[in-house]
Amino acid sequence: YSPTNSLWFKRCMTGLHRRMGDVWKPDKAVSRYVIRGCFSVLEYQWEAYGNDNYSRMMIAKAASIIITGYYASLRGEEVGKADVAGVWKHWKDGTNHPDWKHIPLILAGTFKGEIGVKLFVQPLAAITKDGRNLVQWFHRFLECLRIEGIVSGPLFSNEKGKPMSVAELDVQFHSVLLEVQRRFPNAIPDSVNVIEDYSVYRSLRRGATSEAQNEGIDQMVIES
Repeated sequence: YSPTNSLWFKRCMTGLHRRMGDVWKPDKAVSRYVIRGCFSVLEYQWEAYGNDNYSRMMIAKAASIIITGYYASLRGEEVGKADVAGVWKHWKDGTNHPDWKHIPLILAGTFKGEIGVKLFVQPLAAITKDGRNLVQWFHRFLECLRIEGIVSGPLFSNEKGKPMSVAELDVQFHSVLLEVQRRFPNAIPDSVNVIEDYSVYRSLRRGATSEAQNEGIDQMVIES
């Protein structure tokens, strides 16, 4: 047995070279079918395995990461800037809006082209055109966090309470995609290497951009 001949070793080396910039391979965009599969998997997990607050929090966290990256069309490093206190502060105003009920996604931190720490508001539809209940998933996650006493700081934090890195976000993202691949091979064929091909870094934003283009949304709006 030689570890250098193993598929595992080759995948690890490919990932290392990608991170070091030796190999350029753009993240694969998620399709609407992949997103549909993700929420089918997550809803099943919520009902089947959400028997305690920690389990429910992890399931809702994965859903909220996907919502934040895809429906807000954010890059991976921007996803990690979502702020718990900011979302709670505007939650009732957003979700009870008389005309446009929405998730008040608040991003806090430093941003490209901006000076100093800034707050940005990114409203997200409470329920999508095809009936996906985004506000329910966000509320599930926020309530789980509140039970744990987390009402401020990064929305997506690691064990140290710091904003999750793209690599840490990918662990959550990949776990859902691998289950989608297992259950819905038409959405993610077996030939696709989920770990290598998809990342929160760009996959969700690329998918959102492609979907917006398919819907005929103006390019200036997409790029804004």
